[in-house]
Amino acid sequence: MEDCWITKLQKKKTSEKVAVKTIAKHLASTAGTVSAALNNSGDSPSIPEHTKKRILEAGRELNYRPNFFSRAPSEAEDTGDASISCD
Repeated sequence: MEDCWITKLQKKKTSEKVAVKTIAKHLASTAGTVSAALNNSGDSPSIPEHTKKRILEAGRELNYRPNFFSRAPSEAEDTGDASISCD
C-alpha cells in the first residue's frame, strides 16, 4: 500500500518539490518527526530506527530536497550582526 502513494507522487512533474508535510501525511507521521529524521537533528535519537528507515526511503524515492530558504537559522548561526554597504 505504501508503494502506491509513492508511485502516484513520482508521476508528478519532476520540477514540483516534495514537502515534508506531504511525506508525513502519507506515512501517517508528523512533519516534525519527518523533518528530524531527514535532517538527522538532535531529536532524531528518539525516533525508532524502523521509522527513520521508512522516512529516509520515502525521501530518497521521491527525490526530496530541503528548501534552503525555508530553513530557520540555528542559535549558533544567528549572530545578529549584519552590514549593508552600497558602493
